[in-house]
Amino acid sequence: MHWDKVPDRTGPAWGGTPVVFDDQLWLVGANRNSTFAPASLVTADGATWREEQAPWSPRGAPAVWVFHDTLYMTGGKYSVVEHGTPRFIYRNDVWQLTKVSR
Repeated sequence: MHWDKVPDRTGPAWGGTPVVFDDQLWLVGANRNSTFAPASLVTADGATWREEQAPWSPRGAPAVWVFHDTLYMTGGKYSVVEHGTPRFIYRNDVWQLTKVSR
């Protein structure tokens, strides 16, 4: 085996939970520009990424898995600064994304 460094093509994103779903790599809960968004980064080739909006609240560090052609996401957190101190907001909801027939 041999590792090669590839160019960073996700832009200013870090973290997130990677999962393969619908023959694409999904990065769910990634931090972009020090902000979490209700969206995922998705690529079919590792070079071209797009942002897919989602109906759930912004969050980082969610649990993500695929089971029977369905992507599931739960948990995660984000923070707000109140009086100079970060306060974490945790989520315990569960969301699913089902594969659409093409």
